[in-house]
Amino acid sequence: LDKLTPDKVNEWKVGELKAASKNPLLLKRASITVRSILLSSKALFSPKIRRHLILRLPSPLPFEGVTLPEAGKSRYKSEIEPAVILTAAKRELADGIRAEDQPAIPRPELFKILLLALGAGMRRDEIDKLQWKNIQWSKNTIRVETTEHGSTKSADSEADVDVDPGLLDILKTYLPMPGQRSPFVIESTVAPRPESTRNHHYRCNRSFKELVAWLRSKGLTARNALHALRKEFGSQICAQAGIYAASVALRHSSINLTREYYIDKKQPAFLAIGKLMQEGGEAKKGAAA
Repeated sequence: LDKLTPDKVNEWKVGELKAASKNPLLLKRASITVRSILLSSKALFSPKIRRHLILRLPSPLPFEGVTLPEAGKSRYKSEIEPAVILTAAKRELADGIRAEDQPAIPRPELFKILLLALGAGMRRDEIDKLQWKNIQWSKNTIRVETTEHGSTKSADSEADVDVDPGLLDILKTYLPMPGQRSPFVIESTVAPRPESTRNHHYRCNRSFKELVAWLRSKGLTARNALHALRKEFGSQICAQAGIYAASVALRHSSINLTREYYIDKKQPAFLAIGKLMQEGGEAKKGAAA
């Protein structure tokens, strides 16, 4: 810690930004990455944590006085046509139809993951640990909560998520008979490991990777293709019902977090140039007559 001085941190920050300075897009990405790393690192030395430490800390602290680079707004930009992606998923993943001369090979786990991410805005870990008992069929909700298999991202993440009855009708077709298979909605031969601390363990990692590959084949270029489905869910809710409804549906800790990524725009807002020109032309004709 004595070697990690504010000067050293600033030197690293400037070096990262300078390396990307010749390309505006790379500079924006570098600014976002550097900002994220600095925010996370600064949090390690917050008063809440420092009061529990017994080791001697240097003065000044490593990130004292280090400013964050401006990164701008990371607004979500949709690459997804929900109707198109769902139709393709039903045909290729649920029914397993790829080509007329090939046998049908359904991949239901991938289809269920897509439905939960796009239709309920669930995170990867929430989908991985979701159990059938957490689906409240009569209320058309899915309960996201801490279980013996894992905890939620935060206390605010624990909630009942409203979902379309049609989505639950589809999931019902995959409901196992009592006593058969595992209690989890997404089947996997890998057992949960709630005690894992060195890395984030997913039971369904293989299925997640296969779904990401499928999404890439459909033209999705987002860095985190699976999380893009959750963002699309939030974008659709925001467009239909506004920013507050989207914040509740996404289970964000505050509405300010939702505003960082989504614009509260229920209807397109633009100046109707075509209509104005048409009206102007008609007015001119009337004056001439």
